[in-house]
Amino acid sequence: MNPTSLPPFEVVCEQFYPLIHRTLNKYRIRWEREEYMQVGRIALWEAYRNYDPGRGPFAALAVPYVEGRILHALKRQYRLPQVPFSSFQQDDEERAIDWPDPLAEQAFNRCEWEELVETLTAGLSEREQIVVREHLVQGIPMTELAQRYGVSGDTVKTWKKRALRKMRGKVEKICPPLGR
Repeated sequence: MNPTSLPPFEVVCEQFYPLIHRTLNKYRIRWEREEYMQVGRIALWEAYRNYDPGRGPFAALAVPYVEGRILHALKRQYRLPQVPFSSFQQDDEERAIDWPDPLAEQAFNRCEWEELVETLTAGLSEREQIVVREHLVQGIPMTELAQRYGVSGDTVKTWKKRALRKMRGKVEKICPPLGR
């Protein structure tokens, strides 16, 4: 349906071009830009078709449509296969990993995971390593860790935040984000 209170779609598309452009810049989309511009235009068309003048200005509907569709397309395009972390167990001097999912083993072999975790946790404090190993890898809830180590939940959150910040820094040194 073409809302009578709006100009033709071509005019609306031209008026909202800066919104699409700004969204692409916001998410640092510098590659395949025209494809994402098209995603933004389609989202704008959907917003145009679903616009109800009684529910507020068109921009209030267009912004979430455009940003949401572009972000969804980004996530869909770069979705990595879900590779579950299994619990790391100390067997003498060797770390063993239990791989319940055969697809996970295809995505990353055991040595690569061990090396990745070892590389990322090197240089972390003992407490930060606890959070990585027991919460992120083994999936133990933070509340249980807090009880186990006699600290507050906020303390465990701080350990996690610091560990993630340090690991993110290491990853960015190895593989800088696009657009920098």
